[in-house]
Amino acid sequence: MPLSFRRSFKNKPAAKVGRRKRVVAVAATEGAAPASEPIRGAKYSPVALIGCGVFLVVGTVIIVSGGLSGFLPPQTSAAKSRTLPIAQTLNTAIAARVGTLSAGTPTTRPSPSPTVVSPSPTDAPPTLTSTPFATPPPSNPWSAQIPEAACIRADLPQKGLVVGVLDGDTIRVRLEGDANVYSVRYVGVEAPTNGQYYAAISTGKNAELVYFKQATLVRDLTDRDPQGTLLRYVMVDGIFVNDALIAGGYAQALSSGPDTACRASFEAAQKAAQSRRLGLWSAPAYLIPFSPTP
Repeated sequence: MPLSFRRSFKNKPAAKVGRRKRVVAVAATEGAAPASEPIRGAKYSPVALIGCGVFLVVGTVIIVSGGLSGFLPPQTSAAKSRTLPIAQTLNTAIAARVGTLSAGTPTTRPSPSPTVVSPSPTDAPPTLTSTPFATPPPSNPWSAQIPEAACIRADLPQKGLVVGVLDGDTIRVRLEGDANVYSVRYVGVEAPTNGQYYAAISTGKNAELVYFKQATLVRDLTDRDPQGTLLRYVMVDGIFVNDALIAGGYAQALSSGPDTACRASFEAAQKAAQSRRLGLWSAPAYLIPFSPTP
């Protein structure tokens, strides 16, 4: 019998309708219905209602999925082939990770390898700098310009103008700051005097070196001799006069204490002049006013 929702009760009296409802209710309570009035609820069984609901849900899903498929782009075989390995790889990694954690195996990180920086071929090699040893100061301020004068003691020098030459080893000097003129004799030098052989030549050479020139005078240990003559080493125009007269053969080295600071260098200069027969050492032995130093 088809379902119908058009059954109307407008032609039936309200009291009768109500009586029938009461009869149905009483019958349902007592467990039996009268044969002449079947229960109206049997026409709408729960199975039919559930089937209608399922039908509606399935139909709605089919309609919605069919409508969305028109808007989504179709998946190509290439995309499927790319997606499948990625998913498999991801699943494998997740499974391995889960297995490692469940087994309690600690995870270790690889230690970073040291970075080696190779020098560029354009880099210049490092420059090694060394601090030179300080040069020891000279024994006196004149040895740098006059090597022969290195033996002179570093005493306070005196300055003066040579105003006279007495012989081959004695001069007259007017000292600076002093109006007096002093006789000065060369320390460690003995030249011919008093008409001896080679005296005039020795005096002339001495005058050539020092006359009317500014001289620097430095003492040894003795300031004056018994006659009041100053005993000095004399330097003029970068020349150590005492040493120059002995090295040229114009005088001999005089070894007399205690002024012996330059005795060794004076004796060496005399031996060189004798071996070369310079100055008075070129004359016969009987003419030489003093005996040669052995």
